[in-house]
Amino acid sequence: MKRGKRAAAVALAIGLAVTGSMASFAANDKDLVEGNYGGVTDGEAKSVLTGTIKITNIQVKVPIAASFDIDPNVTVAADAAVTTSNNQIIAQASNYTITNTSKVPLVVSITGVKTKTGATEDTPTLVNTLNDLTGKNVMFAIGKSGDSIKYPSAAADNTRKWMTTTTVTTDSPYQVASTAGDNTLAPEGTLNMTLYGATGAGWKNGDSFQVIPTFTIALQSS
Repeated sequence: MKRGKRAAAVALAIGLAVTGSMASFAANDKDLVEGNYGGVTDGEAKSVLTGTIKITNIQVKVPIAASFDIDPNVTVAADAAVTTSNNQIIAQASNYTITNTSKVPLVVSITGVKTKTGATEDTPTLVNTLNDLTGKNVMFAIGKSGDSIKYPSAAADNTRKWMTTTTVTTDSPYQVASTAGDNTLAPEGTLNMTLYGATGAGWKNGDSFQVIPTFTIALQSS
C-alpha cells in the first residue's frame, strides 16, 4: 500500500472547572467581617492586604487540525522502540505544538479520544496490543517530541502510551510527556508533539480516517 493521507482533528476542552480557582461574581466574598476591624495603637494601624491570583480566562494556542500519512506496510514489532524507520506514520507536521500564551503555568492532558471514518463515528477501532492490530484497527499515541516510546507487547500495553476510548478518559487523563513536569507549560512555554501509529490490513490507498483527541488545558494550582 502506498502512502494514504489521514486527517487528525484535534478538539480543545478548556478545563476551567478542574482548577478550582475561578473567580465567582455571584457574591462579594471579600467584604470584611467584624473580626477584620481593630483599633489604633499610638495613632497608627497596619492594614494587611492579601492578594490571591485568580485567573478568569486561559490564553493558549492549540492546533485544531493536522494531517499525517500512515503506511501499513512498515513492519512493527512488539516491545520495539518506535523510531523513524518503524513508525507507520511516515509523514506528519513538524510544528504540532501547544503554546502557553498566558502569564501563568498551564497543565496539558488528553481526557478523551474518538475516531471517525467519513460520517461513521467510532471507526476505526483504537487498540493497544499487537494481537489486536488486525484489519482496519489502529494503534495511536501522542508523545512529547524527543521522548522514547515503545510498541506494546503482543497481549498487553505495558507502555500505557497507546490510546483507546476506554483508557483515555476524564478520570484517567493521558499524559503526553513521559516526564510529568513536562506536561506543565510555563508562561510562553511550548509542548511540541509527535504522532505514533500503526494499522492492519484492509485499507485501500487513499482511504482516510480521523483520530480526535480532546486536549484539556487547566490552570496549575498551588
